[in-house]
Amino acid sequence: MLLDLPADAGGSSDGGGVAGGDDSELDALWSSIGDALVGEDPSLGDAQPDAGAISLGRLLPQRGSFAGGGAATGASAARPGGPAGRTGAGSKRQVVRSAARGGAAVGAGYALRQGDAESLAELGLDLDRLRSMGPVRQCAAILDAVLGEGGHPDEYALRKASTESLKEVLLAETPPDEREVLRGFVVNYIFELSLVELQAQLNAGAIDPREAAQREKQIRRYLGRRVATIGLTDGRIESKDLREASARLTAETIRVLRAGSETK
Repeated sequence: MLLDLPADAGGSSDGGGVAGGDDSELDALWSSIGDALVGEDPSLGDAQPDAGAISLGRLLPQRGSFAGGGAATGASAARPGGPAGRTGAGSKRQVVRSAARGGAAVGAGYALRQGDAESLAELGLDLDRLRSMGPVRQCAAILDAVLGEGGHPDEYALRKASTESLKEVLLAETPPDEREVLRGFVVNYIFELSLVELQAQLNAGAIDPREAAQREKQIRRYLGRRVATIGLTDGRIESKDLREASARLTAETIRVLRAGSETK
């Protein structure tokens, strides 16, 4: 999964833009990546995420008992509609829903830090049990409860991005600002999806390994600049609202990126 390329295969060492600060190559790259994502997940074009599609009952994995032991209750009991993630080679991407799942996992981290047993219970998690664990096990329990298992590269991308943001929430001496963590998650998630697309282009021979390595180095900073231009609500975002906020910011970021590529 992702690009297994030598560190010196190409690109600038600081991970910045293309030579001379020209983003035109990345704009063109993003046009193909964005088109591929939107082509598989038309909900990326919606002004607001579908509340029903990102409800907990639709997002969380099916299971008979929640992570950490005990009987499942509430939203974490039997879930209709099959697995929440992308599992088969022919299945469509669910970028917005996956972003909401990542937001729910990050929200669980905040709920744990805040002692919000009710929000955790909605995810099938027990506050006391989580508090008895170290941060590494807490992170694993939350990700297992919210994301479940998935072998598809997109699921790996989601779990990797979610892990980074969740660790940030759980390990900080003081829980970090929700907006900054949310921005970081969206950058990481879209970056990981971009690497999936880069790998596909590399496998198809559309780009060579040197080009792929150069673009991998450039794209995260490029994404960070674009995400920073998108406004978020002032003040604190409640843990339970991070699910919708993550879906909305991810879709808006992809729209901004595609619009940027179209105007160059």
